[in-house]
Amino acid sequence: MEQGAFNDVAKKGLEFRNRYYKMLDDPQERSNVASLYAPDVPMVCEWNGHPLSTVDDVRTYLASLPKTSHQIDMVDAQPLPDNEGGDSFLLTVHGTVIYSDEHRREFYQRMVIRRFDQRYYILNDYYRWLSERAQ
Repeated sequence: MEQGAFNDVAKKGLEFRNRYYKMLDDPQERSNVASLYAPDVPMVCEWNGHPLSTVDDVRTYLASLPKTSHQIDMVDAQPLPDNEGGDSFLLTVHGTVIYSDEHRREFYQRMVIRRFDQRYYILNDYYRWLSERAQ
């Protein structure tokens, strides 16, 4: 794969990351995060031990979370095999999150993202706390 293809996927990954966490951390926009998950496509999603198998499951789970504030420390986007035109990539994110006024938690998130009908959707999502940090 040419270097330009990697650069293109990196750009798409950063754009997706910016949109995703901006929506997730905004209480007025959080319900829209579910629209980033592929509708009517089998998906695998686990948020810190909570399996979510439908877009409605994702919407309900995210609505149950308190206010969040994510600080992203690392983002990596890698094209997946048979990736014609940057249509699918693996996005890995690492950072810290604060829920309401609690202490910081280090987290890791891995998403498989694919383009359908000119939009990018999450097909697979794994979000996990790694450790807790005193403020």
